[in-house]
Amino acid sequence: MKVAVIGGGISGLCTSYYLLKAGVQVELFEPHKPNKENKKEVPFGASYVNAGYLTPSHIIPLSSPSLFASGLKMMFQRKSPFYIKPRLSANLIKWGFNFAKHSNNKHVDYAIPEIAQINLYSKELFQEILSSNEIGDFQYRDRGLLMIYKTKEVGDEELEVSHRASEFGIKSELLEHEALKKIEPHIHPSVLGAVRYYSDVSTNPIEFMSKMWAYLMAHQNFNLVENKVEAIDLNRAEVRLYTDSGEGYSFDKVAITTGAQANRLLKSAGDSILLEAGKGYAIQTPKSNHIAFPALLLESKVAVSPFKDIIRFSGTMELSGINHNINKLRVSAIAESAEQYYQGLSVNDFKLDKVRCGLRPLSPDGLPYIGVSKDPRIVVNTGGAMMGWSIGPAAGKMTTAVLLEQKTEISLSPFVLNRF
Repeated sequence: MKVAVIGGGISGLCTSYYLLKAGVQVELFEPHKPNKENKKEVPFGASYVNAGYLTPSHIIPLSSPSLFASGLKMMFQRKSPFYIKPRLSANLIKWGFNFAKHSNNKHVDYAIPEIAQINLYSKELFQEILSSNEIGDFQYRDRGLLMIYKTKEVGDEELEVSHRASEFGIKSELLEHEALKKIEPHIHPSVLGAVRYYSDVSTNPIEFMSKMWAYLMAHQNFNLVENKVEAIDLNRAEVRLYTDSGEGYSFDKVAITTGAQANRLLKSAGDSILLEAGKGYAIQTPKSNHIAFPALLLESKVAVSPFKDIIRFSGTMELSGINHNINKLRVSAIAESAEQYYQGLSVNDFKLDKVRCGLRPLSPDGLPYIGVSKDPRIVVNTGGAMMGWSIGPAAGKMTTAVLLEQKTEISLSPFVLNRF
């Protein structure tokens, strides 16, 4: 069997990885692969600029009553953690309607076990990849994640989430300010405390992606095409792809793993899904010894990722369409959160001109899309939202099973494409 994988983010690389392990010939289409030799860098992309968390603790879907209520207050404030750029878009209106429809407690109760299951499964797969040493060693720090809060209301909400997470064996601990300060000495005096989740893991996205790329490129059954796929033709025995170079390629099956841009190709194949791009930004500081633990700053909704030589601050959810324009107001808000939660950090510690952004693929119900399209030769893997990195290997392995018409480890029914 010969399979095309379109998109070189974590979903595409993990899908390719598991296809190769199954003995399939893989051709990956990605025009933006990083290349040190020709100094090609990826200035954007959610798989490169995310926080690098594996988050079994993140069990609440994007479409929840609390986020819907707070989102209504923030959605048109350009400096808030959540922003929607006003625009005439039928897709956005339909997406928003379904987002509102699913922002209820009944849906949250339905989604929690599905989200917990796929995240825990994916964590196991990350561990398998690490222990196999097939791609080499990579950062896998299982020190947990701190959910840091400054107000009692937000702290109480997170404590309730931790109680629900415990039903899936996800261990946590409440740390008041003084206990938090013992493990994070530079925490700001205004911080009340944190919920520490012991199940969560910190990885370095750029490191993992680089090593996965190296593994794939060295495999005899793998080929990279550095062109953009413009259209899919299904009117043949084989699926035909056409690129921006004018060339055509034939395959038995195709996996669309292009993240927030999946709909463009899916529509050319006679199908579509409800999908919006949620832009996030990442900035960094060289003060790598200043923060010890990965954290999420709850009120500002900013993720903190201590890597070997830098600390990355990332966040915001900006629905402004498919573009990589930088909103400096929203970037400055991320930098400001650093000095609001940690002593000894200021906006001046960040190189704001080096900001990177990525587009998270968002479904209206907060669950990913994994499954066949109207034509069973086309399989889609997208919609991971903020947990896209965390579920990357699980989504890739499940996509591989669908392509090979095999049974998946966990049920696909919550993730089917035609559920709206």
